[in-house]
Amino acid sequence: MLKQKSLKRKQIPINRDFIAELSKWGNNLNQVAKHLNTSKGGLDRVGLEMLSRIENHLKELRKVIE
Repeated sequence: MLKQKSLKRKQIPINRDFIAELSKWGNNLNQVAKHLNTSKGGLDRVGLEMLSRIENHLKELRKVIE
């Protein structure tokens, strides 16, 4: 029989506020995708502005976790 090595998993504390904030921005991204997919012109000014805001906010979130 093969012996299984026990894998030790590193426990990372969950920051519920961070997860909630990330979830909000995920929802925003889904709304942008829906807007862009239903818009006949494709990428428009509003869509680009929304994507830019989401990108900037995600950069700020990355700084927090690093």
